[in-house]
Amino acid sequence: IYAQTAQRLGKVTMQLGLRYEHIESRYHEFGKFIPEQSKTYNKVLPSATLVLPIGKNMLQLSYSRKYKRPLYSQLSSSIYYVNRYLYQSGNPLLKSEYSHNISANYRFGQFMIMANYGLTDGKIISEISQYGDNSNITLLRKENSTHDLHELQAFVTYMPQFGNYFSVLTAGIMAQFYKINYCGNIRNMNNPIGMVQWKNIVALPRNLKLEASLTWRTCGDAENIDMGHTWSINAGITKVFNRHWQAKISVTDIFNTARKSYNTIYSDYRDIYLEKYVNTRGVECSVRYMFNTTKSKYKGKGAGNNEKPRL
Repeated sequence: IYAQTAQRLGKVTMQLGLRYEHIESRYHEFGKFIPEQSKTYNKVLPSATLVLPIGKNMLQLSYSRKYKRPLYSQLSSSIYYVNRYLYQSGNPLLKSEYSHNISANYRFGQFMIMANYGLTDGKIISEISQYGDNSNITLLRKENSTHDLHELQAFVTYMPQFGNYFSVLTAGIMAQFYKINYCGNIRNMNNPIGMVQWKNIVALPRNLKLEASLTWRTCGDAENIDMGHTWSINAGITKVFNRHWQAKISVTDIFNTARKSYNTIYSDYRDIYLEKYVNTRGVECSVRYMFNTTKSKYKGKGAGNNEKPRL
C-alpha cells in the first residue's frame, strides 16, 4: 500500500510518501515447516522530498527509509569450492538490512554537488571462519553485521557541452564509519575511497555517436573489506538507423588495467587476502530493436520489479 502527497508553497515544493509492505514466506524442508527460515515482515517505509529555489538554482533535500532483502543465492546453505584454501556458503538465517538515507543535491550552471548520508542496520557482510577441523581452509559466509554502518558520500559533477561534444566529469569521496570485532579487539574500517568517472560523447553525422569513459578508484575500506585500487578505460561507437534499430560496438578495459583486483577481508579471529585475475578486456557487439518508441501510458511501479534481480 502506497500513499503520496505533493504540496507547493510559493516556490517551495514538498512531497511526502508512505509505503506499507506485508511479506510472508514459509519455508518447508521435506514437508516439515522450519520456523527459523520462515519470515514475516510488516514494514512502514516513509519518504520525504523538499525542493528549494536559490536564485536561479535549485536545492533538493530528501529522506527515505529502505530495506534490502537477501539474494536467493545468499540464502543457500550449499558450500561451494573456490579453491583448495577457500570455500564459500550462503546463510539461510539471513535477515533483511534496513537503512535511513538523507541526501542533498544542488545544481548551478554546469555543476552539480551531491551529498548523501546513510545508516544501515543489519548490513549483510562477508564473514570468514575456519572450515571444520581443517585450519588451512577458510569458509566465506554471509552474516548480518552486529554493528551499524554509517556512510558518507560527496560528489561534484561537471557537465559541459561544446557543440556536438558532451562530457560528464564526476569526482568524489566515499567514507564510512564502521567497526568490527577482530582478534579480540575493535578494528575501525574508516579509510575513505576516492573515485573519478569521466564520460565523453561526440555526436557525428549519419546518426553516429562516439563514446569513451574513464573510471578510477583508490584503495580504501568498504564494509569489512580493505579494497585495492583499480582503473579502466572503455570506448564504443553507436549507430542509430531509425527510431527502432540501433547497433553498438564497444571495447571494455582497453589497457587491461582492471584485470587484477585484490582485497583483504577482516573477521573475528582471522583475515584473508584475495587476489583475482579476471577477463575484463573484450569487444562487444549489440543490436537492439525498440518496439515501443513512443511514451508509454503505463505508470505502474510494482514491488515485483525489485524481486526479479534477487531471483
